Amino acid sequence: MKRLCVVLGFVAAASAAAGVDLGVVSAADYIRFEIHALDTAGIPTPPDSGHILVWFEGETTTDAASYTNRWAAAGAGSVFVDSAQYAGHTYYYFVDQVGDIDNDEGQGLYSGVVMLYTDGGLPTPNRFTFTLAGDELSDYWAELKRVGDSINTHDDWVGRQAEIANINGWNPSSDSTHVNGLNAARLTRLDNLDEPISGLDDNPWDNTVRQLTALDEDVTVIDLNGTIVVPADTNQSGDRLAVMPEHWTAADSTAHQGAASGLDSADVARAVWNAPAANHTSSGTYGAYLDTAVSVFIIGSGAYSISVIAYDSANDLTVAGVRLAVRNLEQSSLLAAGATNSSGRAGFNLDAGSYLITATAPGYMFEAYDTISVTGGQTDTVRGVRFDPGAPSAPDLCRVYGYLLSTEGQAESGVAVTAWLPSGVTTLSGIIISPSSVATATDNYGYFYLDLVPSQLMTGGPLYEITISRADGAILRKRVSVPDQETWQLAW
Repeated sequence: MKRLCVVLGFVAAASAAAGVDLGVVSAADYIRFEIHALDTAGIPTPPDSGHILVWFEGETTTDAASYTNRWAAAGAGSVFVDSAQYAGHTYYYFVDQVGDIDNDEGQGLYSGVVMLYTDGGLPTPNRFTFTLAGDELSDYWAELKRVGDSINTHDDWVGRQAEIANINGWNPSSDSTHVNGLNAARLTRLDNLDEPISGLDDNPWDNTVRQLTALDEDVTVIDLNGTIVVPADTNQSGDRLAVMPEHWTAADSTAHQGAASGLDSADVARAVWNAPAANHTSSGTYGAYLDTAVSVFIIGSGAYSISVIAYDSANDLTVAGVRLAVRNLEQSSLLAAGATNSSGRAGFNLDAGSYLITATAPGYMFEAYDTISVTGGQTDTVRGVRFDPGAPSAPDLCRVYGYLLSTEGQAESGVAVTAWLPSGVTTLSGIIISPSSVATATDNYGYFYLDLVPSQLMTGGPLYEITISRADGAILRKRVSVPDQETWQLAW
């Protein structure tokens, strides 16, 4: 079967897209590395403008690049780009001081891209990374050298002690100082230590028999003239300790386990799963949810048991596999999440209060959100209708679709939605896939879709970065693996 691929663009300068690691630098250092700009045929050409973006990897918010700058006339001698002539060829390189582009974010890992533009050519990314340290790089090398010297000195000392420990290598004249001044004369006095230590033995327990009484009044006899310890609890044969595997018998199992004798792991599992449901309804246990789908991974820790049932609005039948998320009204915190079981039902534990419940399922469109007010144990319902996003524009692509609504449930139209490969250039069956972004916009219903190459079909299975730029200036980002299927609803 032949596969048809949509190629998003070509980048001939693969080394530029792969990026260059500039190592450890300080704010006072300058960074320089070669850059390329390509025309529509993928041939290097002089750039006429450019854009630099720098990200601080230690940033914990969803902000965009911590530093950006756009410039025109980016030829030789500009603020960021310079050139050099060698053997009749012109080479362009980026140059700037680290302190100008780190935006005072502090020490850590930074990544960036110098995007070059040409008149009618391709936007060409030139990626780079560096690690910002607090001191000059030379200080780090000096410190590493001092550590290395210390390790070598310690290694020599340990090696010498090993020689001294070998009696054949002992030299009284040179090695005595290594044992606190011990010399050859003092060594001879060690012969006085050959008196049997037993002569110093004044152990009052010698030649006696003692009995130790435990709290349960079992008596253990310890015979210090012999070699055995006889515990009160022995096996049926009275042979050694009962807990010794080689002396344990089936009769011992019955004697010490009582009604539990002979049970194995399979018996225990059957006893739990085959017990009546009435045995698992007490407060504070999870027994009531033994029949809940494993995908219900956060059921909450509230005081009241809440059931949520998903229905198909067209036929009033329950829907299995619907993903449910329970958030506070401000949608600033995820409180519980799960999926409906084969009966279309999911259970959660929630405290008294008001919550938003969102539902998603492949092939269904549910209400934007469902508001529930919890005052005790109760049941809530969510309803959805079947939805067909249509086939992608070409075989072997996946149509990624979704809706964008405001917190009031209103459609947000005209919002830009983009997808790109942040890991850089990859391949599909030998064809180069560019990381350049593709974009669309939401319609009057807040609906959008993008036809993308499935991640697992490309070399390395790269993740897509989906970006939604809202009208209020908020930028939403999420990295996802696009599955190898015809349609897929984007779930945030």
